[in-house]
Amino acid sequence: MGEAPRIVFSYAGDDDWWVEIFKSYFKVGVVQIVPCGADIAAFGPLKEALDEQIEHSAVVVAFVSQKYTKKVWTVAEWEKSLSEAQRRRLIFVPIMLEADAIVWWQTLRRDGKLTALSVDYQYVDFTGDGSGFAVPSLKENPEGIRTIAKLAEEIRKQLARTVAAEEIGEKPTGTKEPPTEKDRKQLVETKGADEIRVEMPGTKETGQSGSGRGPSQGPETSGPEQQRGQDTPQVVILGHPTASLPSDIRAEVKDLTTAMAVSVVPWKDGWREPEAKACRSIVGPDASPIFVQPIPKAEARDYAADRLKTNTALKELGCIDPRVTIWLPEKFHDPSFCGDSDPVTFPTLRTDSPANLAQWLSEQFRGAVVEDAMILQVQGIGSAEDTKPETAAQGQLMIDQLINQMWNIVSVVKKPRPTPPPWPFWDTLFRRQLEQLPGSRAVVAVHDLDIAPNPDRKAVRKKVELKFDRILRDVETAQQLRKQKGDPKLKVFCTALLVNNAEHLPFTNYPDDGRYKDWRILGFPTPEGGGTKGALPPPDPASLAVFRSNLYAWAATL
Repeated sequence: MGEAPRIVFSYAGDDDWWVEIFKSYFKVGVVQIVPCGADIAAFGPLKEALDEQIEHSAVVVAFVSQKYTKKVWTVAEWEKSLSEAQRRRLIFVPIMLEADAIVWWQTLRRDGKLTALSVDYQYVDFTGDGSGFAVPSLKENPEGIRTIAKLAEEIRKQLARTVAAEEIGEKPTGTKEPPTEKDRKQLVETKGADEIRVEMPGTKETGQSGSGRGPSQGPETSGPEQQRGQDTPQVVILGHPTASLPSDIRAEVKDLTTAMAVSVVPWKDGWREPEAKACRSIVGPDASPIFVQPIPKAEARDYAADRLKTNTALKELGCIDPRVTIWLPEKFHDPSFCGDSDPVTFPTLRTDSPANLAQWLSEQFRGAVVEDAMILQVQGIGSAEDTKPETAAQGQLMIDQLINQMWNIVSVVKKPRPTPPPWPFWDTLFRRQLEQLPGSRAVVAVHDLDIAPNPDRKAVRKKVELKFDRILRDVETAQQLRKQKGDPKLKVFCTALLVNNAEHLPFTNYPDDGRYKDWRILGFPTPEGGGTKGALPPPDPASLAVFRSNLYAWAATL
């Protein structure tokens, strides 16, 4: 399995707070996100290392503020990115955070310093009302969140198309020949009077003054008719086709989504209308999901009389032979709506609780997964008691980096191959995942991000062991339930990812001959100088070498 695409974030260190907020909404899939906020560093070996990062990246996102434009280091990152964008398939995304940044962009255009980009190459505008730094927020600025989501989707599609082009023999990433016009297709998402465009720059064109808001090159397709390389979810949960689902049904849908152990995407209320493309998450042509249509009790009789109505609507949107489940949650019983029994033929009527429906849906995909498939599970962060936005943003930033790092490590195993995507878990969700896990192997990783650094080594080890105990209890319970259902016994590779307290456990295996003897330790010690704020340190090289050896040995066991 190839290495996950690398996305470099270039920004001034003073702006890291905004970048972290952006990152929390920027969901691209399995990628490596490399922060490059090292604007206070001196040139020399570090510059060479960061240049190499950009040279081996697939995407560079530049967060441009007044401070960004004034610092030698970040401007050097910008110029290096432009150079790489010109010579190969690098996706370059400039994001303007302040009005001064836009003026800087216009000046570069006027002075002929953006000739690596096409004349109408665009930036993404986050200047807000002119005061700068429009902060994405569910309450105050939901449009900002939507803009980030659209941008992430465009980048993900471009990455997929680049991979597809390489697979059919077009010039691979890193070629020094400029791409053809076919390679330089632009992706446009229209948003009122504004646009978001992600381009692959190629041959030089004369720069001209302009705001960066060039004319659209054509609309983007959306909906089920998407090109190859898009999402391949196993389940699509539908909103109301034309109106809005009642709040009590929404609560059931939320519980269903939480309980799912397979990949899920939502379609929003109003998805049936062809022009309502924003309501429909993208489903690639290689996907064969089960569409779940939750219904309120008031509509149960209608759906029981015409169970094909959802199929008909999906076919009108371009879905070929959709597999549809009409779901009236158990608590809203209606005698006219009777659930179907197995074996399954679609469309089918279900009257399950959210948990039972989640289990049934997961079982529909087990046959497609080889028995010895490997799943990566990584502990998430956050709880009902910890709801501070800054804490959640910082924690999620580090968790995403841990997941990406672990995926890269685990992906070196070729047999059995890890099955994407990684599964994050929280508290009781872990045991439910184990019960429904496809295949028979799981790499389970916990962390110490919720264990504050402490000079007391014994106290730290005690808290780490409490985590081990919870995982082991859940594994034992899940093993019993899987045995009752006739599922294969799990082979579990348990590891602890230590970031805050790596110095307290400088081992490869947990130093205990008893209950914890099979736990592997992978430390991410803080480098001398403290490292970059918000960035996950690299794993200890010696620890990583032994860790990989143990992982290979475990994968080879029958």
